Amino acid sequence: MGPLPPAGSSGRSWAFKTKASGVQQVKLKDVGGGVFKVVVKAKGWFSAGAANDSATNTLLTVSFGPRCFDHAATKKSD
Repeated sequence: MGPLPPAGSSGRSWAFKTKASGVQQVKLKDVGGGVFKVVVKAKGWFSAGAANDSATNTLLTVSFGPRCFDHAATKKSD
């Protein structure tokens, strides 16, 4: 996925949304102090077994420029 388009007029949030399978929604919000909140919604990424697996075994990696961040996928369903 490439750059996110701005969402709203505040200049502090960006979003992507589609109904296609895979990544369906990405929200990025500047919460201040150099901290950003990222929310990703995807459909069809996990098998039923992976959806029931521990969150520590399913990671989401997000890249911002040259930096990468990993986080456990905490809310999953099949």
